[in-house]
Amino acid sequence: MRATAGVVRRHWMFWLLLAGGLLLRGIAQIAYEPALLFIDSKKYIFGTDFNNTIWGAFDPLGYSLLIVRPVLMLGRSLAYAALAQHILGMAMASALYVLMVRRGVSRWLAALAVAPVLLDAYQLNAEQTIMPDVLFEALLVAGIVLLLWRTRPGLFLVILGGLALGASAPVRQVGEALIYVVVAAPGWRRRVLHGAVLTACFALPVAGYMSYSALIMGYGFRMSNMGDAYWKADIALRSYQLHGGYTPGPVFLFGLLAGIAGIFTCRRRRDFGPALACLLITGCAVVVLLGADLYEFSWRYQLPALVTLPVAGAFGVTALVRAVRARRQGRQPARADRTGTVQAADAVQSADAVQAADVIDAVNAVEAAGELAVTGSEQAAR
Repeated sequence: MRATAGVVRRHWMFWLLLAGGLLLRGIAQIAYEPALLFIDSKKYIFGTDFNNTIWGAFDPLGYSLLIVRPVLMLGRSLAYAALAQHILGMAMASALYVLMVRRGVSRWLAALAVAPVLLDAYQLNAEQTIMPDVLFEALLVAGIVLLLWRTRPGLFLVILGGLALGASAPVRQVGEALIYVVVAAPGWRRRVLHGAVLTACFALPVAGYMSYSALIMGYGFRMSNMGDAYWKADIALRSYQLHGGYTPGPVFLFGLLAGIAGIFTCRRRRDFGPALACLLITGCAVVVLLGADLYEFSWRYQLPALVTLPVAGAFGVTALVRAVRARRQGRQPARADRTGTVQAADAVQSADAVQAADVIDAVNAVEAAGELAVTGSEQAAR
């Protein structure tokens, strides 16, 4: 009990935000029963069934295979798919918080970085909607957490991270993590090995899905060719969304700039863990967001920013603070060395002055003794 109370006390800000996120998700689950449907939701509900419905479509079906179809096969309501996505949202925030604290980010900064995932109304809307966005976020977060769990990811974590990022490809494509593993691996042999392993593990789920498309669905070896509201909760959630229940744009801008700045704090023979974390997370954000925008802009495609840019900003701030502290600590020994050198030179000069004075005194004493001797001899001769 004491250990549990200590954990709650040390991480009270995160637990408070987590409770708020849980409350909002409970309201969303009740307000939009069984789930929200988007214009593209039919693709994932009916999949490639062109015989029994006109709503069939040939899009990547990773989301349908992993979430929608298992729920429908069990004869359950789509509300269970929304519930699974709400659980993924809470799990993403928890995993990112634990990762940041483990890698040296302060607890309050880590809690603020995951607040958008927990409290953003657009994130709640996505989790309640039958669409693949939340699953893509979760796989992206899983890959990031696995690759950053250690400063130098071992081969096992590289394999798991590659599989997680590769599994996101049948949902939405991502492939920028290779550069991080190559940079993070010490020695060129391990860099080549880790890069090759990550590429192979990333390609494995993609090849598996394309094989499924060719052999089971018969579409060739390729990737692709609203409920009732209760208690007026839907009105309350919509009001929350419109009146401040979203992450402001400047927060994302700050996270992007801090993440980029954190990348350039990397120096040899120093603690470059936060810098490489900034490289991976900021790279993921830029590639995923720009890739979607170049194809077709949609606010829905910006959701991965919630799980990347604030976290990149937290790592960037941590990297910058460490770099400033290291520079200050480097200046202090240098000043101490310079002060010690000056003091030593003064001491040497003082010693030399004392020795010179002693020599002069000795010479004077010898001359005085000689003069006395001469005077004594003269007096004796008289």
